[in-house]
Amino acid sequence: MLLQLLVLPSLLLAAATAVQGQSVQQVNINTAALGPVFDGVGGISGGTGPRLLIDYSSELQGYVFDYLFLPGFAASLQVLKVEIGGTGQSTTGTESSHQPFRNKFDWQHGYQWWVMREALKRNPDLIIYGLPWTFPGWTEETTGDNFNQDTLNYLVDWVDGCRRYLNITVSYLGFHNERYWKADLIVQLRRMLDDRGHVGTRLVLGDSGP
Repeated sequence: MLLQLLVLPSLLLAAATAVQGQSVQQVNINTAALGPVFDGVGGISGGTGPRLLIDYSSELQGYVFDYLFLPGFAASLQVLKVEIGGTGQSTTGTESSHQPFRNKFDWQHGYQWWVMREALKRNPDLIIYGLPWTFPGWTEETTGDNFNQDTLNYLVDWVDGCRRYLNITVSYLGFHNERYWKADLIVQLRRMLDDRGHVGTRLVLGDSGP
């Protein structure tokens, strides 16, 4: 996609200059070079927004999901960024957590699972990105904040549960929405993901924060 966006303007420019009798400028694109990766156009399912969709009929729900995620149709979103519910206030409401209490897991409650499943039905190649806005209180018991091992376990458990119980692969994982992060914890998070077989899950840091 990025290649198409870059090449097409170059071709148009070359055609325009050729018509005007000017020399054509050659643009070389090295697709193997390191740099930012364009994964596609996406949307965010967070802040309890999808809760409103539940009140619609199944037929209308299907229309909305089709409009958003069917490839080559309407919005045709390629990335879905979902809130990892933490039972806390996240802008416009509260989202359920996969682990509201320590070692007490729930892979059914809440609606982000439903949103991801419906989106993936329409586009199996959809990129899933998880990001927490809040955390359950128990994750702060040891240090008084979320910079601790409990938080890392909580995040990795979510990625692991998505794959194990819901057959959903998480491509990107953020640490905390609009919050700073600590390098040593992120290195440990990377190791934990790798150890559990999530080598392909990339980390996003400083999401709207310093």
